[in-house]
Amino acid sequence: MKIRWKERFKEDYKELEKRLKKPIPFRKALFRAVSILEKGDDLSEKYTVNRIPAQGPGWYDCYVFEDIIMIYKIQGRYVKLSRLGTPKKLQKER
Repeated sequence: MKIRWKERFKEDYKELEKRLKKPIPFRKALFRAVSILEKGDDLSEKYTVNRIPAQGPGWYDCYVFEDIIMIYKIQGRYVKLSRLGTPKKLQKER
């Protein structure tokens, strides 16, 4: 599968890198999750994954590191990485 990063996802990533005291474990966990998606494997074998029916078909969230969620959409052969952050932050910005 091909990975597409939305601009907002990139901004969220940079913000988290600055905020976290130890960004390296977060970075490794995130890239591991993205790598699994890129291979087309089942992400739920290693991470907690939930469907987001309110956003429509193909939307999921995944706890990639401690309390950090990655929101993404699977659409055909593409995975669109949409948002990244804590549940509190993402809920506030809806």
